[in-house]
Amino acid sequence: MIAFINELYDAKYSNMKMKLQNLVDMLHSVNYHRNKVSEIALFDSFLSEDYECLILIFFLLLRSKTEITLNVKFYKNDKSMIGRPNVDPTLIYLEKRDAFKILNLTFEEQVNSLKIESSEILSL
Repeated sequence: MIAFINELYDAKYSNMKMKLQNLVDMLHSVNYHRNKVSEIALFDSFLSEDYECLILIFFLLLRSKTEITLNVKFYKNDKSMIGRPNVDPTLIYLEKRDAFKILNLTFEEQVNSLKIESSEILSL
């Protein structure tokens, strides 16, 4: 994860002083907020390499599929999201049907190859 962030900041900042200042600012911010915000604590786990980058990618994929399924955006980050609900992800309750939709979106090929009907899973 650290190598990825270093590459990202290398691409974003050509000035080494600016790069280092922004890295310090980001790390300070993560350190300050990690005990207050669960998403920051999770991100900190990736920074400290408690989890691998592939797990982060998987988490972000599931988050994206959840936003699509529930038609929400956890945090608005651009003007195209104005008017859509902004939801705290820690307050979401998923019904079985929605959980199945998320899994189906994420693992569509695998689910289709198993020939499992949604009614079978919903009856569990």
